[in-house]
Amino acid sequence: MIFGTVNGNREALVQIVLLGTEKQLRNLTAVIDTGFTGDLMIPEQVVMELGWAYRGVQEAVLGDGSFCDFEVYAGTLIWDGQIRSVEVNACTSGILVGMGLLEGWKLEVEGRAGGSVRITDLFDR
Repeated sequence: MIFGTVNGNREALVQIVLLGTEKQLRNLTAVIDTGFTGDLMIPEQVVMELGWAYRGVQEAVLGDGSFCDFEVYAGTLIWDGQIRSVEVNACTSGILVGMGLLEGWKLEVEGRAGGSVRITDLFDR
């Protein structure tokens, strides 16, 4: 099970651990964004530091209906104690966990500042 918290801006937050190509670890706080259908969105600078492989460009529809192109990388993170390969969209700022990463997991959020966030594996992997 993965635990997080809701901040004063009513954002559901969770700690993620990214694994670079040289086995370096990077701990980050990510916002859970259920409107983001991808796996992860990470600042480009962090992607470069971790040495992840470039996979191409992907067009995305943003929340305001506009379109944006994102560079896509093959990344790795430690998720619930397991190493997991993920598709990463590089951005200029912000760290998001999307529904792609949460597929097969149950998300519970207490909708208040200081509320708890729980992510549970639906398949007990």
